[in-house]
Order: sequence, then structure tokens, then C-alpha cells
Amino acid sequence: MFVKIFNIKIIPIEERIAEKFIDIKINLENKRTPLVDFDLLIGATAIAFDFILSTGNQKHFS
Repeated sequence: MFVKIFNIKIIPIEERIAEKFIDIKINLENKRTPLVDFDLLIGATAIAFDFILSTGNQKHFS
């Protein structure tokens, strides 16, 4: 019901998101700064679709 009320679109995890996720994950692990996978997935989705990401969590999404 929440999804319908606010007209929220569900974006499936597709290849371009998965590829961006892996790129970011490998890059951060090489720098020894791993992040929670869910945050990486959010960031990868925003990058893959060129979305604007608004968050209060500057540490994980800088």
C-alpha cells in the first residue's frame, strides 16, 4: 500500500547495477574501506541510473 500511495518505483537489480556494485566494492576493499553491501547497492543504483542521491550519511555516500 505504501508503494502505491507514494507512487514509488521499484528498480530491479540489473546487470549495469551489479557491475557498478562490484566496481565500487573492489575499489573500496582495495583501499581497506569496505562498506555495508546495502549501502553499496544504493550507491551503485544511483550511479548506474544517474540519479541524485540525497542522504544524511555522508560517510558512506561521499
